[in-house]
Amino acid sequence: MAAYKKIGTFRKEGETKTGGNIATYFCRPDGTVVHVVPGPVGADVFLREARWAVDVHESAVLDHGEDADAEREYLKRAHATRYLAERRGGNAPPRGGKGELVTARVDALMPKVMPRGSGTLGQAHWLLWSEPLPRLATIYRTVWTDVLNEQVTDAPVRAR
Repeated sequence: MAAYKKIGTFRKEGETKTGGNIATYFCRPDGTVVHVVPGPVGADVFLREARWAVDVHESAVLDHGEDADAEREYLKRAHATRYLAERRGGNAPPRGGKGELVTARVDALMPKVMPRGSGTLGQAHWLLWSEPLPRLATIYRTVWTDVLNEQVTDAPVRAR
């Protein structure tokens, strides 16, 4: 699913854009968010995150078929694992066994409130761990205001 919505403000002065920000969402056809990349990133990071989003979604569907709750838990654990790996310099968090044991151990390592010093991508992983597979309509404001520190507005682009 591809979508576009302008929710922030910026100004155009000739051909130059001043202000603004971006968030890229990887969604399922039903409008639920598998992954989000907040803010501008380089092509290498964008491609890495896009591949991760596709791979983790395919794995969730392959492993859990039509069980929506199991898919949600799979994605929750995947986001937590990515968050913890980034905090540990790219190393995976310690393993604790199978299924519920891994989930319980990973959940215990996660901060209880959104971390502020982990960068926007880390915050996105935390957010999608805390609420896996949210509807785009329910999460975009949180990403925009709490992760990117931007204001949501429907005001038109201001030209100068």
